[in-house]
Amino acid sequence: MYSFSNICLKKYLKNGLFGLLLLVSSGLYAQVIRIPVFNAYRRSDKAYEDSLKRVGGRLEAELAGRPGNAYNDSLRIRLFNMLGEVYIDSDRNNLDTVFMYSEKLYSLSKKYNDKQMMLRALFRKELKYRRLHQYSESLKLCFEAMELCEQLGENCKRIGEIEQILGNTFLFAKDYENAEKYLLRALVSFDLYPYRTKERLLVDKGYLTGTLARVYTRWNKMEKAEKEFLVQLSLMKASGLEVAIANADEEIGDFYNHTGNPEKAFPYYDEALAIYTRKKNQEGIASIYNSKAEAYLNMKNYEKSLEFANLAMDIARKEKLTLLMPFTYDVIYKANMAIGKELEALRASQRAYMLKDSNDLKKRLLEMNDVRKLYEFEQAKIRNERLRITEEFRLSTLQKQFEVSKLKAEKLAQDFRLTEISRKLENEKALSKENYLKLVAEKHQSEEERLNKQLKLEELNNKLTFDALQRKALLGVLALISLLGGVAIVYSVILKRKNLQLKAKNAEVQEALLKGQTIERKRVATELHDNLGSLLSAVRVSLLTLDSDKLPNHDQNVYLQIKQMVDDACKEVRLISHNMLPEELERFGLDEAIQKMVDRLNFSTPIEFTLNNKGLKDIHLEKKVAFHIYSICLELINNILKHSEATDATITFRSDGQSLDLFVRDNGKGISEADTGRGLEGISDRVAFMEGQLTVQSNEEEGTKVHVNVPLNLPVYSASQT
Repeated sequence: MYSFSNICLKKYLKNGLFGLLLLVSSGLYAQVIRIPVFNAYRRSDKAYEDSLKRVGGRLEAELAGRPGNAYNDSLRIRLFNMLGEVYIDSDRNNLDTVFMYSEKLYSLSKKYNDKQMMLRALFRKELKYRRLHQYSESLKLCFEAMELCEQLGENCKRIGEIEQILGNTFLFAKDYENAEKYLLRALVSFDLYPYRTKERLLVDKGYLTGTLARVYTRWNKMEKAEKEFLVQLSLMKASGLEVAIANADEEIGDFYNHTGNPEKAFPYYDEALAIYTRKKNQEGIASIYNSKAEAYLNMKNYEKSLEFANLAMDIARKEKLTLLMPFTYDVIYKANMAIGKELEALRASQRAYMLKDSNDLKKRLLEMNDVRKLYEFEQAKIRNERLRITEEFRLSTLQKQFEVSKLKAEKLAQDFRLTEISRKLENEKALSKENYLKLVAEKHQSEEERLNKQLKLEELNNKLTFDALQRKALLGVLALISLLGGVAIVYSVILKRKNLQLKAKNAEVQEALLKGQTIERKRVATELHDNLGSLLSAVRVSLLTLDSDKLPNHDQNVYLQIKQMVDDACKEVRLISHNMLPEELERFGLDEAIQKMVDRLNFSTPIEFTLNNKGLKDIHLEKKVAFHIYSICLELINNILKHSEATDATITFRSDGQSLDLFVRDNGKGISEADTGRGLEGISDRVAFMEGQLTVQSNEEEGTKVHVNVPLNLPVYSASQT
């Protein structure tokens, strides 16, 4: 039970019946929502972690629709805590998700002054900064956690974890003296505040001693490092947690392997391999095979080294362990070089560099994606600020109009009161005249009759005047209402005009982005063709100048293979540079560009492509639409060439004058959800921009079918022209 629960209970009891109703409703909610607790002993159990993610996502969506009261917030706090723990354990590189849930956990815990949960959130937020080597931010969060611990006093049992994090931070910062100091203090704190179970305490102390061993290794204190690695292994074995034992075995084996004692590493590798095999942990098995390959390489037993490296590579390819592959290829390269297989060594070296470049490229793409998200966030803030200013101006205008109407109404009321007073004075004057006439009635009988008629006429005139004033007042009110209606109509017209202007601006931005993409494609295509193509041609000419007949048989084979590779590279560069922005697309349109691309593919690839472009004959496409359709075709063809293993493919265009349909089919192996990546995401973005629809069907027997439907003559296509 969290600390704020008692506060909320007292508050509800003070509020009497209302509090009782809230408690009953909270009890009903408790029957519906139960937050699962993460079991730390099931670490690395992917199925278990995936199930918790699915349940957590469903509970988060359900809680999002509930009001922000104390009970619902308590459920959210427990849910965010569980999800943060699951994502840290399942994918320690996915720090953004962990940081997001930690921010939510910290915000809600701070609202209810729950310092224990605030500490957990700080630990997970700090992990992101430490992994990104932002040590100053990491230390700030550590010191904030220290402050919370001081406020909690004896209730704070996690001082050892904070000291452990400080030790890790100083280790990453290469300040080994401070790292050793805080890690030793953490070992003492773990024994002083034993809030864990016995098994959990042994595992945590094992990880702590392993970190201390790595400090001594980098500090070049090898005797102390060996001692701490052995202590770590004994603690893990005492805990009985097999995964932790395997990790400790692998660490001490790597220590011996990398410090010149590879023969001492094999017993530990064998023990770890047995555990990973029982657990069916393919990643762990591949890692051990790779470590054994390195050990045999250090012992100059190159045949054994290649044997285990190939075993590791088979698992890495099957499980797509792209981070392990470069290291395994490096072992294969060194072993082949040592036994004189230069060609095999060269291939392994090239693949290692390609994988390293690919991993670096993925990292750069992630960084670019973060920049793009930041830009979109800033643009959204600007749009919201503009809407806020527009709304404030509209409210200010309406307020001024209301004040003017109020003043006019007050003036009309004042005029009406003055008219009423004037009428009363006239009536009093008439009465005084009537009294006077009564006094002289005997003398002026005829005059009295005349005056009586005059009084009646005056009364009628007063009544008519009063009626006329009432009509004027009603007409004034009607005029005011008409004026307000006119103002509303004018304002509506202005808003519509502003919306049209904003749409035009958005279309201009899209037009500018398209032009920028076209210019960049031209630049990249030109550089590929002129620079890289020229360089490859020069290499080919240089190779042709060699007299291969004078070379030994082995070198002649190498020469012919290199020459073939250079020829293939020249063709590939020409194909890529031409497909990035073909001249036919700008000069003759989409129909001619697609036809030329299919002709080149049938000439240079083993897959037979069939094109049915009758649907493009009788329609005229805007340049931006043609560019998007061409880019979609190019991306789908690249997917077929790289991944489908197909023998034939068909591209079909159909049009009914209102929309354009694109069908791309192959007879390959199909795709799964795991294969969908940036290519299909880019296609989906382009289809969404054209307000079209994308459908993908795939199975092993029938290959893959992709259907793209794009409406023609939409306003967005011509917005930039108006």
